[in-house]
Amino acid sequence: MGRIYHAWMDVKATFTGKDRRSILTACEFGEDQAQKAYDAALSSDAGMHADIRQLIMSQKDRLKMHHDLLEDLRDKN
Repeated sequence: MGRIYHAWMDVKATFTGKDRRSILTACEFGEDQAQKAYDAALSSDAGMHADIRQLIMSQKDRLKMHHDLLEDLRDKN
């Protein structure tokens, strides 16, 4: 799915331009989709080990931090 999304972003940039706000908005959307994937992984009943769950939660937290940074940058433009 990540490759498809990146290809879509390239196509979208071709038609909508490459202004900073559009790019940041598209990146923020990608971060939102990644958050949903992390939420799905954490809510599954896969019976994952605690260390794996902790790793996923840590990555999800860092992703949220970067999402918030993108949002701040977008709002400043």
